[in-house]
Amino acid sequence: MQEVNDFRDYVYAIAPSPHFAQDGVWFVGRKSGLFQWNAKNQSWHDAYETLQLPAALVTPAVALSPAFSIDHTVYAGTNGGVLRSEDGGKSWVLGNMPKPPPVITVLMPSPNFAQDGIVFAGSMEDGVLRSPDRGTQWHRWNFGLTDLHVLSMAISPGFAKDQTLWVGTDTALFRSINGGRSWRPLNFPSDLAPVLSVAVSPAYPDDETLFVGTEAHGLYVSHDDGKSWGRLAAETFPETVNTILVSAQPSGGLNVAVATDTALYVSYDAGNAWHNVDLHLPEDEGISIMAAPLGIQPGALLLVGTTNGQIVRCTIGPRD
Repeated sequence: MQEVNDFRDYVYAIAPSPHFAQDGVWFVGRKSGLFQWNAKNQSWHDAYETLQLPAALVTPAVALSPAFSIDHTVYAGTNGGVLRSEDGGKSWVLGNMPKPPPVITVLMPSPNFAQDGIVFAGSMEDGVLRSPDRGTQWHRWNFGLTDLHVLSMAISPGFAKDQTLWVGTDTALFRSINGGRSWRPLNFPSDLAPVLSVAVSPAYPDDETLFVGTEAHGLYVSHDDGKSWGRLAAETFPETVNTILVSAQPSGGLNVAVATDTALYVSYDAGNAWHNVDLHLPEDEGISIMAAPLGIQPGALLLVGTTNGQIVRCTIGPRD
């Protein structure tokens, strides 16, 4: 384990570059703003420096373009809209948002972003917003979305063809199969909500596998596109599941990482057996978010954010 900073404020989001192995770039959204890790100097840089803000800008969401190495595009979700940078975080432009300005909770570019330029945002009270032009103009897309408090979002890796994405809210799990134009609740029991995290298999168009993390009822999985659900590892995950990450194995299986309030676990068999990743955190420090910039596999890097502002780098252990 290695702590790489000494901030003392909540870590909301971690966004590593899709090309992390080559560029080592990652951004962190905090209560105190947005920061970029400088791999060359092994130090943090205030990504909002050029904005000369009079006070800290809370940044609950960060996302990088899937083609970041080419277009250098970064999105930052704030208490007031979405900022866009097309030079890797050096300068920023605020997107044109509906009024009143929304509080952004999650950001997700289309996997086909280089071609379609679509970006989605979830918000605290305004539901889902969609930009068709790389983050310049934003519009609310909430037809059928009966709960506008969006806590989590996932998008199909086959979005270019299936136009499918999901949002978790205070009361339900919703799905859109027409690119966010309309929404319907999935057959996920309402008494299990709020839905804090949603993750989709990299092979979703073939295996139809979804993972859902709840606030008080643990971890669930569906292998039939959300028609039925089963609980995973009830003793391991009795309550809150804050973050779920999924990556594919070369053999075609799934590796899964899950963060609760106080612990982090990895499964190398799609959630049947779990291995604890010991972060050696103080008792008063909880886990808020995590990212796996090189995928989930033995020896790979995990970046973990905490409720007291730490970013912890740790290595995923081997299979038993």
